[in-house]
Amino acid sequence: MGAAFKGFGKNFAENLLKTTANPFVGLFIGILATSLVQSSSTTTSILVGMVASGVLTISNTVPIIMGANIGTTVTNTLVSLGHITRR
Repeated sequence: MGAAFKGFGKNFAENLLKTTANPFVGLFIGILATSLVQSSSTTTSILVGMVASGVLTISNTVPIIMGANIGTTVTNTLVSLGHITRR
């Protein structure tokens, strides 16, 4: 996975580092990513690959992982709202 992220090129890494420099943006990226894939483990695994390949730094990754954990709660809430009218 690390080799695949290196294949995106230097511009991808620079844009990702600029985007995730703000912790609040990183938090919302984690929430959104986990809500889309519906798995915080998948999001965290992808982030570990990004750190291993040098695309992200550990300090930029921590808020995203926190957002991934919050995103799990968001996903559970959305699923439970879908069942609110069932008896």
